[in-house]
Amino acid sequence: MRTTMILAAAVASAVMAVPASALVVSQSGVMTASGQNFSFNFSGLLPSNGTGAVLTISSGPATTGSAADDGFDIDGVGNGGASEYMAVSAEGVDLGTYSCGGAIGTSIPGFAMNGPADCIFSLDIALDGASFDSLIADGVFGLLVDFSAGVGDFGDGDQLNVALSYTEVAPVPLPAAGLMLMGGLAGLGALSRRRKTRV
Repeated sequence: MRTTMILAAAVASAVMAVPASALVVSQSGVMTASGQNFSFNFSGLLPSNGTGAVLTISSGPATTGSAADDGFDIDGVGNGGASEYMAVSAEGVDLGTYSCGGAIGTSIPGFAMNGPADCIFSLDIALDGASFDSLIADGVFGLLVDFSAGVGDFGDGDQLNVALSYTEVAPVPLPAAGLMLMGGLAGLGALSRRRKTRV
């Protein structure tokens, strides 16, 4: 019984599981022109634990206007029939087209209109584990948020925020890996010595 316990402890210390840690990375940009495209690049990303990720895209405060100017003009159809929406893609993979009210693409859940044209929103896009892992295989997550030509900036300096949340598998630091290996070998050595003294 004791032999089994010593062997189990030795093996457990040699193949100890790597702890996972939650990661949230975020960036923002300011709209300076009508129909602007935003490109965000997150680099140095570690592999995920396979449970997927959540990409959050949200409107921020107007940087040059007043609070009454907050929000993006993506309510579907604008003056003169111009289309107003945003298209989202990551690493060349289409993640959808969105507008406030769903006149074009998918309606953003929980949006609020701040006046007749400004949409305040927070959009969560879930990425499944396999898809997300293939997108960050090179350690980089490139995101494009493309506002249609009909989306006006009105000189308000509206801010767009993006955040990527997932659980990463932390690498085992070399000293820790060495300690685990030495602990496992010491346990096996103790087990071997114990068997020799019994014979």
